[in-house]
Amino acid sequence: MCHSYAPGPDGSSRLFAIGAGPGDSWETACRTAERGPRCRVDGEEDAGADGQCELLAGLLHHDDPWVVDAAEHALWRLWFALGPAAVQSDLYRAMLHLQAERWTEALAELDAVVAVQPGYAEAWNQRAIAHYFLGDYCRSIFDCRRVLMLNPYHFGAMAGMGHCFAQLGRFEDAQECYHRALQIHPRMEGIRQTIHEIRMRTRPSQAAGC
Repeated sequence: MCHSYAPGPDGSSRLFAIGAGPGDSWETACRTAERGPRCRVDGEEDAGADGQCELLAGLLHHDDPWVVDAAEHALWRLWFALGPAAVQSDLYRAMLHLQAERWTEALAELDAVVAVQPGYAEAWNQRAIAHYFLGDYCRSIFDCRRVLMLNPYHFGAMAGMGHCFAQLGRFEDAQECYHRALQIHPRMEGIRQTIHEIRMRTRPSQAAGC
């Protein structure tokens, strides 16, 4: 079983775990996660990883919520596995710091990882999380954009960028990011609720009639 640290819809941490469930598509998702990509020594992702991401991202649109859940967890596992072995221990330490809310220590670890492996998308995503909780929303946005350049399927980074824009009061930009995240992962109900809350918060007040 693999656990992954990632931001939840409300900006809080979530601990994901890959399990098992019924259905052929579920089994496909889990087999994809178990197989994982083969990573090159220089940190470049194996070409097969793109195909796996595309397959799993497609399953996020499945009608069966069990399949969607399996695909989501499998994607997180895949994204973490794409990092070369040389930096896995550094990323693991950073994740421990994030879970313990030691944001500055996590940032230091993640700065080192992205410096030596700038093509490792999940390291940028985890650094975006550290920047977010440190209140450095602009740097978090920069990191989210870097993630999406490397991995356009990363619904977590897209939603995370929306959280940053919301914190900055840029609600139109936030809603655009949230809608794009939902295009990748339509079942993120927390994001739909956040969009609704933003709309209610920014709706022009109507003057009372006489």
